[in-house]
Amino acid sequence: MLALSACGGAPTHAGSGTAAAGPVSCPLPDGPVAVAASATANSPAVEVSPAVVTVLTQAVHRGEYVALVDTDGSPALTQQGSMRSAAKNNAARTKDDAANLSRLEQFISTSRADTPESDPLGALDTAARTVHAQGTHGTVVLVDSGLQTTGALRYQSDGLLLASGRDVVGHLRSSRQLPDLRGVTVVLSGLGDTAAPQPRLDIASRSRLVDQWRAIATAAGATCVHVDSQPLTQPSPAGLPRVSPVRVPRPTTPKLHVDRPVALREDTVGFQDDSARLRDEATALADLKPLAQEIRDDGHQVLLVGTTATAGTEQ
Repeated sequence: MLALSACGGAPTHAGSGTAAAGPVSCPLPDGPVAVAASATANSPAVEVSPAVVTVLTQAVHRGEYVALVDTDGSPALTQQGSMRSAAKNNAARTKDDAANLSRLEQFISTSRADTPESDPLGALDTAARTVHAQGTHGTVVLVDSGLQTTGALRYQSDGLLLASGRDVVGHLRSSRQLPDLRGVTVVLSGLGDTAAPQPRLDIASRSRLVDQWRAIATAAGATCVHVDSQPLTQPSPAGLPRVSPVRVPRPTTPKLHVDRPVALREDTVGFQDDSARLRDEATALADLKPLAQEIRDDGHQVLLVGTTATAGTEQ
């Protein structure tokens, strides 16, 4: 249980849907807060970023229920308690709030995995269920690399890091593995940040991973999704249970050969869902410019063949 300082009156609560101060783009509603975070192998040490501090500060100020969930291979509720202060004056309440915020940050930054592998989707589900047990609205914070290695998502599977957010959501929906995030504001922190021996994600892979988790939270009914841009860079603590490394696909620059097809991979020259916009224009141009140069210099004639999506309109 969270050990809280308590010195009668409850703190003043802001209205539901109050705009977030600082580095969170989503309104932070009244209601409980659940933070899913723990140090796991292959990921940086857990850090409480400014965005997470914003969520915790409002929870403490409003005297909300706060719960902590680990993100290892068997996500579980590890700490819970009320941030309500019994202080009778503002000075004492301010002191209580500072002590409670410090305790929360300490609990989060020192949380460690105790089982192998990583299951952030399961942690997201456990956190959301914890919030819903307290009320209809609240906030869930997930601090994790997003490279899940067990449960409904296994990023060790070839191709998952190349999938679109729509494809990942379709898989989870068809297998009934989407968590219930209705009424919940979701803050995602640390996505795509890794530590040895997990290979570092390139920009394109990290961008796709972020899009996948944003799509998962949105499809699960989240009221608002904020992706924290603060990178996590501290080394992973030693002695943690094993997490399987995830292979990072490396784009290859295609070479043009007369009378032979050239395949442009979807992870480099791919389009956003229902759009003619490239997912990553810089990456696509890095592949296309050498081909354009060779076509122009050698005078090749080119037949461009592609496929259409199964979703969306004919246009």
